[in-house]
Amino acid sequence: MSIESDKKHSIEKLEKGIADHCADDIAEVIVNLEDGTCDYVELIPVLKKVAGKRSFYYFDDNGAGGFPRADINQETNFAHSALKAIENITENAGLKSENPAADALKSNSTYLIKKTLEDLQFEGSCADNSLIPILEKIARKDVYQSYSYIGGLETDCRLGELAQSVIQIILKNYEKKESVKKVPQSEKVEIIEQNEEFEKCSFCETLPAELTVNTGRDYKFPESFYKLTIIHGSKLDEQFRRCPECRAYFKWTDLSERYGSGNNDEEKLIRLPKKISLLLGKIFSADPQDHPVQDDVKEYFETIPNDLLLNELRLVKSPKIIAPFVPRLLWILRINAGNSAVTDVLTNYVSDNQERAEELLNELENFSLAKFLRHCLDVAKKG
Repeated sequence: MSIESDKKHSIEKLEKGIADHCADDIAEVIVNLEDGTCDYVELIPVLKKVAGKRSFYYFDDNGAGGFPRADINQETNFAHSALKAIENITENAGLKSENPAADALKSNSTYLIKKTLEDLQFEGSCADNSLIPILEKIARKDVYQSYSYIGGLETDCRLGELAQSVIQIILKNYEKKESVKKVPQSEKVEIIEQNEEFEKCSFCETLPAELTVNTGRDYKFPESFYKLTIIHGSKLDEQFRRCPECRAYFKWTDLSERYGSGNNDEEKLIRLPKKISLLLGKIFSADPQDHPVQDDVKEYFETIPNDLLLNELRLVKSPKIIAPFVPRLLWILRINAGNSAVTDVLTNYVSDNQERAEELLNELENFSLAKFLRHCLDVAKKG
């Protein structure tokens, strides 16, 4: 659900409730508006109409033919709630932030708010303290509710703990960013150089950090490129290669021209930083004692960009190596539905039962995430 569709749905529901004197429609929209973070100012004119209408009725399903009808014994009005919602929306509109996450955090959709909080928590990199007033209000509210004609008023979810977790992440990152600003320029250069340190040896020193070669016009890489070890299982047009001496890792990509004579065909080679190479070495190591364990997973996700890490894990066939990564991979799959790279990793991971794996992946939305994780871990134990 997008913010615009949520806004449109809220307006239409209120208008329908006003026209039909239906309390159920009004309650569905207004349930979190009095103390939530929603800043849909477009709702204010409709909420004024709600406040000015004296009688609404909750509907039952005992009418002729089973169609819902107004229950005259359940008359109510929303004047107080609507006026309080207007005041709250106006207040929320004053909580300014240029951060892209702010709009979703200030929506009237509990789903959007929760998903955005989970994304911020998982990424762990946000340092924008302009979000903190919004997050504090989410934390204060804590209990988000939902209302439906069939189920009535229910607790949708509690978001206080999640919001507090994100606040702590932002404060920590903001403090770190401010401390970096105070470092003298000469020291900043040294820090960057250390972070981007590359492994090199006499065997691969002729290969720079990044090199693109126009193979369509018969240009070639330095001779040492052709002696790099190809990691088995790599795709034909995208491979990981390793220096046989210092074990530095490279990512090679075939950038073939799709149309034309092929004169613009190119191949690109990128030398991966030393720290990433060391971590990859554990994944592709022939020594079982050197493989990554559960305690290493956080470092992998913090050091290696997700797309790059997923491409690496797709080459791994051993359940024992993949097992420590499964909880985090499932989290990525949950917040980024449709990510084919994650799907491929998990499919390979449960390759001893391919049919069942595909069934679970296709029906993930309707399948218990906990059961799915348990299934993956059981497979890992068999490995």
